[in-house]
Amino acid sequence: MGLTKRNIGIYIVVLLAWWSCNKIDVPEPVEEEPIFFSDLQAGDENLDFSAGRDNYLMEANFRIDPNNHVLDLVGILRPADCNSRLCSGSIRISLRHNGPYDRTAFNIDDVFSDLTRDYAWSINRDSARAVFIPKLSQDAITKVSWTFSDLKEVHNKKEIQRVLNVNQDYLLTLEVGQRSCLSSQTQTINLTTGGCKSVIGITNRRVGVRNSGHAPYKYQWSNGSTDSTVQVSAISATDMRTFAVTVTDRNGCVSSASLGMSPGVANDASCFTDFAYSHRFLENEDKLQYGTALIEVVNRDGMILRSDRFKQPADASFRILEVSDFENTDRGFRTKKLKISITSLLANNTNTQEVIKLNGNVVIAVAYPD
Repeated sequence: MGLTKRNIGIYIVVLLAWWSCNKIDVPEPVEEEPIFFSDLQAGDENLDFSAGRDNYLMEANFRIDPNNHVLDLVGILRPADCNSRLCSGSIRISLRHNGPYDRTAFNIDDVFSDLTRDYAWSINRDSARAVFIPKLSQDAITKVSWTFSDLKEVHNKKEIQRVLNVNQDYLLTLEVGQRSCLSSQTQTINLTTGGCKSVIGITNRRVGVRNSGHAPYKYQWSNGSTDSTVQVSAISATDMRTFAVTVTDRNGCVSSASLGMSPGVANDASCFTDFAYSHRFLENEDKLQYGTALIEVVNRDGMILRSDRFKQPADASFRILEVSDFENTDRGFRTKKLKISITSLLANNTNTQEVIKLNGNVVIAVAYPD
């Protein structure tokens, strides 16, 4: 389905699971602003195109969720030759009505009574909340310091919680003071593979390591040894306060541990650090959230960037500047023309650490039920 010889735009209205092709003429603009267009900047990429002029189509859709009866109004600007839901250079904006859809009481003007929309946001379905706690006698602990990847240290908390992507590796270090002894442990945390960790200890005057990972292991001790164990007598006086080892398993998973020693205190007391964790997957709690907006952009590389991968910052904005009636579809569905100003952050589904800024205006149409 392409443009007509008048360069008209084409609207496709979606209701529940069935599709209906409906056409609305978009007059060819003559030395004036086009009717439906994007004037957005996504990172270093200009999203500058218009329906009826740049071989683009304007789709006006709506959907009623059969489970919770929520109405979504959808506008999509996409290339005319796009054969999939979204192609490179596409923009999709979904507006969720601020209450359950009731056909007898529905009024489209109520939908746009509040022109400022909150962003629909959710936790990535691959995210989980993890809880970390030392596996040591709480009474013996005098100092606690957690360092999570590249974040700031967290002091004096015997339990921390973090939201993690279950498919990513994270490094977490716990340093513990026990009376006059200081020791630490660094684990690679991966909630899918289990990651790896090393627990250091002394048995029969030899310092050894218990590893969770995949053998064989490579060892690098702080005194230069690469053996799996080290004789206590081989530890120099300069190493007596803390003696450390870094372990790498066959998959390249890295962990480390240090043994704290206090010569002359409590019969040459030693100490070690170990911590455990548990996690639970997060539920997407905005499934029934109303009065929200969702933005999807497909960049030149075909990557889908969305506004719901995280909570938007305080200076993000989504504001509907103008609302006006537009032509009905040829099957009778009514439409609204919307001019929207956007300042947002977007990220893809697999990496919420890399974000781009979306800024500018867009004019779209949405269809709505009678």
